[in-house]
Amino acid sequence: SIDPVPAPRALRSPRAPRPSRSPQSPQPSHDDDDDDLLFEKDERDLIGARLKRVDSLYSVISAGTTMTSAGRGLIEVTGKISFGLTLSDGKLKILVVSCEGLSLPPRATSIDPYVKAYILPDPHKQTKKKTKAARKTLNPTFSETLIYKISALELRKKTLHLSVWDSTRLGHNTFLGEVKLSMQSSGLQLSADSSPRRYLLQEMGSEPIMISEAVPAGGGDKYTVLEEEESTDPQLMLGLRLVPVEGKKKKSKIFNLEIMVKSGSNLRIPIKGKDSVVDPYVKCYFLPDTKNKQKTGHVNKTSNPVWNTLLTFEAGSSVNDLGSRLIQVSVWHYDRRSSNIFLGGLQIGEQSETPSEKDQWARLLAAPVGEWVEEEHTIRPIHLK
Repeated sequence: SIDPVPAPRALRSPRAPRPSRSPQSPQPSHDDDDDDLLFEKDERDLIGARLKRVDSLYSVISAGTTMTSAGRGLIEVTGKISFGLTLSDGKLKILVVSCEGLSLPPRATSIDPYVKAYILPDPHKQTKKKTKAARKTLNPTFSETLIYKISALELRKKTLHLSVWDSTRLGHNTFLGEVKLSMQSSGLQLSADSSPRRYLLQEMGSEPIMISEAVPAGGGDKYTVLEEEESTDPQLMLGLRLVPVEGKKKKSKIFNLEIMVKSGSNLRIPIKGKDSVVDPYVKCYFLPDTKNKQKTGHVNKTSNPVWNTLLTFEAGSSVNDLGSRLIQVSVWHYDRRSSNIFLGGLQIGEQSETPSEKDQWARLLAAPVGEWVEEEHTIRPIHLK
């Protein structure tokens, strides 16, 4: 007898090779806890099938309701967010107060909402800040302040983006709504007592709105939008950092203080009858040392100079040695015919007299070694040592 010939196995079609990623074109990265719409193809297909099964849901949703799909599936964007803004001493403070009436995603029994903030444009997500997540509530209270270092002039070019998310332990977090607030139209004076306002949450990809579009509170809008008068105070932009250098002895290290004198604005001669044309330069000491004086070159005939000059001082063998030291910065008009004219100055250290000067010093001591700490200061009359 002849043995039967076994049936041939079904041949699988070869898989198409995956396209290789070019090293010249790196793929954008994303955070595990946010961004939130990056799915593999199978997950997209699954969500598409779910959306088809809930077509009947659309028939009972009012025309004004916005929908988006993320994380757990179809999301109805509802509710409001309350926050207040304060701009002073080069700091934008966002007081995130609360949300109310947030939507509950399908199949969820509760949510753990939090608020995430960006200052746009921000292609590399360097401005991301967020609150802590509230537990199991559709009406969370945060009362957290998010702080950005930004000047009034720079803020006028930006858009504030706040979004609300449901924090999930597994998978991507779920988008619950957003507000984009334009800071560009004529600028805004955000006073120190700026009251919180309520804004309707919008669907993902919404257009920026204005501060004046806040939801009235208690039957009437008690808030006022103050037009910003462009600052005429003389300003100076400085960057500071501490840098380790090798000491003269082996295995010994010392620190240098580097001061980047970047730019000035609205500089003028504070003497009546003097020509308003300014040829400004900057002079620095690292007190109590008065022997090591360093200065920039002067810029001809401008009230808004750009120097970008690096000045370096020896700071000692430890950051702890800096407690009693003081950076004295003075701005001068270079006069070719007579004595140079003092325009104003500032003193950065623990003994400083203004909040911005004290704050930059404190941030310098707290920052990692080598990291720049920038601040724009208003120069003022000071006692030169």
